[in-house]
Amino acid sequence: MKRASPKISRVGQGARLTLESIPTDERVLAYTAGLFDGEGCIVTTDLQAKNKYKKHVRWGCRIGMTHEPTIRWLIATWGGKLYTEKPGPPRKPKYVWDVHGHLNCAALLSAIRPFLITKAHRADLALSQLRPYVDVLIRLTQVNTTGRL
Repeated sequence: MKRASPKISRVGQGARLTLESIPTDERVLAYTAGLFDGEGCIVTTDLQAKNKYKKHVRWGCRIGMTHEPTIRWLIATWGGKLYTEKPGPPRKPKYVWDVHGHLNCAALLSAIRPFLITKAHRADLALSQLRPYVDVLIRLTQVNTTGRL
């Protein structure tokens, strides 16, 4: 029996994460890291750039589950986007929190990294690739707070 593909819809606009917008409460960081360890993933997508010989990599961090209030809490706390997948009966709808972009992923992973256990190695690999963007994020924050680099 062939299953119908799920219907995916997107709700809301994404918010950029900055060092000022990242929660500082350790309980929030640890809870987010626990959700990410259990239900999250780090994704990269190769996109064709305008120049056909260059490829652009898009980074994303996602957490997906069937409990909508938890996903809405992540969006209210961190920003990002909500995607819903409705696979049809008897399955429940799946809600996906999506944070994408080099700076956003670097900010999220840097904040929750001390609390990650099972996905710590993957986060370290991603952060090593995103290190130049982490440096840019820190410098932009310094510019925004002091007016100069």
